[in-house]
Amino acid sequence: MRHGKKSNRLTLYSKMILLGALLALFAYGCAGPKENIVLNNARAAYEKAKGDPNVAANASVPLYEAGQTLKSAEMATSDAETNHLAYMAEKQTAIAVTTAEQKLAEAERQKLAKDKDQVLLEQQEGQARNARGEAEDAQKQAEASKDQAKKLEQELAELKAKKTDRGFVLTLGDVLFATGKADLMSGAQRTIDQLAGFLNKYPTRKVSVEGHTDSVGSEDYNFALSQRRADSVRSAIMARGISSDRISAKGLGELYPVASNDTSAGRQQNR
Repeated sequence: MRHGKKSNRLTLYSKMILLGALLALFAYGCAGPKENIVLNNARAAYEKAKGDPNVAANASVPLYEAGQTLKSAEMATSDAETNHLAYMAEKQTAIAVTTAEQKLAEAERQKLAKDKDQVLLEQQEGQARNARGEAEDAQKQAEASKDQAKKLEQELAELKAKKTDRGFVLTLGDVLFATGKADLMSGAQRTIDQLAGFLNKYPTRKVSVEGHTDSVGSEDYNFALSQRRADSVRSAIMARGISSDRISAKGLGELYPVASNDTSAGRQQNR
């Protein structure tokens, strides 16, 4: 009996040992799968790229291929195959990111080029506008000059000026001076007023006053008298506000008579 009881105890002990071994084996079997760093890196790179709107918009095809390769890596049955596919997925993800960056850079380059072209176009349009404005201004100035020239001719005609090789010649009336005198007579004032008014209107115009005499008296006397007469007219014009540097005066004596000295009427004109 004692021997039998001992045998039962041994059997029970053996079962307990066997149960312990089974529990240990079960615990080992329930442990999680071994972590794969290569797969984790590929998964992280893919998720990051997938969350980038630029990559999703500009590299959808290579990003899709990377996702498919990653799924294959996750379903692989061996570590070697998993690592290989995970490595490929990570590289495909990198290609997708690079493709998106290149497209974005190209879009920026095209935008800058377009902006540059727009600026250049605006500059060219501005230059064209300026050129048109200058042409219009030149046309207006030409028309104004033409009108001014026409008006000048009309006013010179009113002054009874004659166009010659030396310019316009204006004879200041028939009776400006008494015989042998250099003082302007009252009848000359209106003509002097007209001439001064003309010179005030056209400040770029200059005038040369030439004094004349008839043939009465000696030649030297007449030259001196004609110079005094020219100076007298010059002073009268200056008194009306015309600058002295615009008026010259020269006596010509009996030379270049405007009428014959053989008659009293002609001599009167030459004075």
